[in-house]
Amino acid sequence: MNIWKGKPVNAVQENVMSRWRILEANGARYAVGWNETEHEGRVSSAIMSYQKDRRILVTSSGRGYRLLGEPGLDPDGAYVWNCIAAGSGIRAWQDVTTEYLPDLPGRADS
Repeated sequence: MNIWKGKPVNAVQENVMSRWRILEANGARYAVGWNETEHEGRVSSAIMSYQKDRRILVTSSGRGYRLLGEPGLDPDGAYVWNCIAAGSGIRAWQDVTTEYLPDLPGRADS
């Protein structure tokens, strides 16, 4: 499987991400999942802000990601994360997805 850079931010300003999770490594957080917009596994650049009410995060590149549905594990996104982590010398990370979950009525953890 190959890895490539996403289209420039001026070409695609917002992506929709499903089967997503948020990982933290070396003090930065990244969205990892399936990019519904371009049909590929995706790892965002570092998250700079999050609009919980709209479920949109903005990354250091300036691109927005709208989080679709419940979090999950996308095999393509996980593959891209593992390649990027290995290439960047990231050896440890933690899953902080629960901090990005919407407050839905009936959710056991809300």
